[in-house]
Amino acid sequence: DIGATISTVVITTVVLIFGEITPKNLAKDSPESFAMFSAPIINGLIYLFTPLNFIFSQWTRFISKIIKVKADTKMSHDELLMLVEEVQEEGSIDDDEGELIKNALEFNNIEAREILTHRTELAAVEVNDDKTIIAQLFTDSKFSRILVYEENIDNIVGVVHIKDFYVGTGMTSKNLREVMTPPIYISDSSKLDDILNKLQKDKAHIAVVVDEYGGTRGIVTMEDILEELVGDIWDEHDEVTKN
Repeated sequence: DIGATISTVVITTVVLIFGEITPKNLAKDSPESFAMFSAPIINGLIYLFTPLNFIFSQWTRFISKIIKVKADTKMSHDELLMLVEEVQEEGSIDDDEGELIKNALEFNNIEAREILTHRTELAAVEVNDDKTIIAQLFTDSKFSRILVYEENIDNIVGVVHIKDFYVGTGMTSKNLREVMTPPIYISDSSKLDDILNKLQKDKAHIAVVVDEYGGTRGIVTMEDILEELVGDIWDEHDEVTKN
């Protein structure tokens, strides 16, 4: 019993050191030199074991024809996430790459209500507001696009872009209805991939999120969607916080 225990401990230690930790660290620290060193060895092993691989593969095909088993080869969402985490822990991909893959896997499950900017935080003007008020809001908010509503925020009728509002060296002579673009409406349960496709199709940047009663719940922007994939996107107007 003691001998079996000791042999198990020794074999486990040897496998971990020489079969896992050492080669992975060498490959990670010096990938090119390790690849040049190991390539001839791996190539020789391929030639050596090719006949055995052929025999076993043919045997597997023979057995599968005799015993027909319908195996579900599709990998579940949770299994994919576990696989990414395992590969990340092994060092095959770094933390940023692993996070990007996991974000992509989760992307289709995220709904508009989870990332929207709430109605209380929106930059919006009334369609009949004076142009000086609109210009001041562009200056204060530092946004390139502003929502336009009629009577109240639950009735958003358009989006005005700063490049359409300012022409040449001053404000446009047209009224707001002429320069604004129609809004895109989505429900708060819309999936991000559907919203992204809709924004791309309509060549828009903002989607207005409405609740079950048709009222404005908030907005989702193209930047919000991209941040779910790649993380925070900083621009010159964002406040930089130091830890």
